[in-house]
Amino acid sequence: FFILVVALSLFIPTQAIAKSLSAKQILDKVEKVTSIPQETAFLEMTITNSDNEVQKRVLVIKRKNTKNEQKALIRINEPKDLEGLGVLTINKDDKEQQWLYLPSTEKTRRILSGNKKSRFLDSDLSYEDLSLSTYKSFKNTIQKKLKNNTVIIESVAKNKIGTSYSKIKSWINIKNFKILKSEYFDKKGKLVKKMSFSKYKKHKKRYFRARLITVHDLKRKSKTVLKLKKLSLKPIQDKDISLDALEDF
Repeated sequence: FFILVVALSLFIPTQAIAKSLSAKQILDKVEKVTSIPQETAFLEMTITNSDNEVQKRVLVIKRKNTKNEQKALIRINEPKDLEGLGVLTINKDDKEQQWLYLPSTEKTRRILSGNKKSRFLDSDLSYEDLSLSTYKSFKNTIQKKLKNNTVIIESVAKNKIGTSYSKIKSWINIKNFKILKSEYFDKKGKLVKKMSFSKYKKHKKRYFRARLITVHDLKRKSKTVLKLKKLSLKPIQDKDISLDALEDF
């Protein structure tokens, strides 16, 4: 999941090679360095609406990546009334499926493409934003090269039926492939959402993680902040990111 990439592992090439990369190569490189074999992230989510009312959630994300398959399971631990709610995303051979588990009914339902525009836990993130393959359904081009080793990549939706965005603009540092910020535009071409990624920290001398992700919804005038509190790179069993695991609460 490209949007909830709470951590980016960084590969640092020579500056000359980085500057010669195409938009696809840059995004492929970002995807490659974010596809860590396995990780468990513990996060705090704070949602502030236009009336300055605050809601807080505590969640755990488990991710596992292989050559042809990427899997992620999100589980809500707090507040009590949402405890156990989970979302499972599996992308296999570039075909993605998502499921939602509701502990109140003890039932799992498939998230269809038309429902992926719905908001996740009333936050400023949609189920679409939790996709593991966001940029693959967009045509990506380098819009501008900036002086500080940063490029702006413009991603235009190939099929506007399957997304709520007409395009996405992403600021990426091509020296270390950090995503710095992203802007999202609706089907009318209006800017509706902004995200920023900051406070990167190195783990095990190989990986950097964004400890802070801030999402601004310009229509609702609301804000969602994700703070990475703890990260584990310990092995994860396949059975721990599966439909059985999603329903096992």
